[in-house]
Amino acid sequence: MGLFKTNPFGHYDFIKKWLIRVAGVMSHRRYRGFNALQIDGSEIIKDLPDTNVLFVSNHQTYFA
Repeated sequence: MGLFKTNPFGHYDFIKKWLIRVAGVMSHRRYRGFNALQIDGSEIIKDLPDTNVLFVSNHQTYFA
């Protein structure tokens, strides 16, 4: 058993984790600026009945 954990391909996991963390810290501030969350129409949800309500999306979302 080695000092550092490796994935099945023999790459060190800590290097991958730190690269992802550094890239995330660098890009988070940039994308947060122009991808501001805006929610419109949420007050309508309070007035909906408790049953027989269907939410339909107006776009297709892919989850990989």
